Amino acid sequence: MNPFNDFLSSLFGGTSAPQQQSQSALVPVWTARDETAMVEWVPPPKGSFQEKMQAATGPQISRESFPSDATDVPAAVRNGTAPAAPANVETDTAGRINPVSFQKTMEAKVAASHLNGYVPKDGEQFGIKTGAPREWARLFSMVIQQESGHRLAQRNPDGSLRRFATTIPTEKSFGPGQFNIGEYGLKTWDDVNNPSRVGDALIAVAQKHVFERAGVIRGPNNTGLAAYFGSIRRPNETLQHSKWWESTVMPSLK
Repeated sequence: MNPFNDFLSSLFGGTSAPQQQSQSALVPVWTARDETAMVEWVPPPKGSFQEKMQAATGPQISRESFPSDATDVPAAVRNGTAPAAPANVETDTAGRINPVSFQKTMEAKVAASHLNGYVPKDGEQFGIKTGAPREWARLFSMVIQQESGHRLAQRNPDGSLRRFATTIPTEKSFGPGQFNIGEYGLKTWDDVNNPSRVGDALIAVAQKHVFERAGVIRGPNNTGLAAYFGSIRRPNETLQHSKWWESTVMPSLK
């Protein structure tokens, strides 16, 4: 039996599934929060063992709880070297997101994910040369700069979010990352407008469409990150912000 599966079974009840079945169905999304790296599970296939885990109330497992031989846990999470992400990304009263705070938060989140050290085939075009957390965070920061200018969305009287003036009226895209409720773990309007939660969603998109599937950031037939972001399908829209990043964000990084 696999000790990792036995550990999960002890949390959620029942007997552990056969080793091969459990390993093949696990689909993790990794984030770093506060002082410990937490685990969020994306929706698994219906009727599967993992669906029961997702149905449990708030499954959050600290890195200290993972067995040392849990091979499907990123090394930085398993050995405790992943840096802690700030609890909140800094914003001001006008709804502007501090780009340096967002960058640092994303570096910590990437360090605790499978993107850490991963270089897509076309990574160099987008500044991903070594797969370092700073490189991925830079790309995500430029995407957010293009999608929203590092701004939060204003709210309607019913609590929903207003579209930015630059958003196509027929698109259901909101907030700093231009996501919608129900996408990539964003369950509420607060999530869609929360820069830290949007950061988790960005990593989820990259892990699903780049790391697990396409192996590229901008693939044919709108694959890779281009599966979600038009600003990646038209890469100059994102890459035009490289000088902005170098002058606005990089000087404040250690």
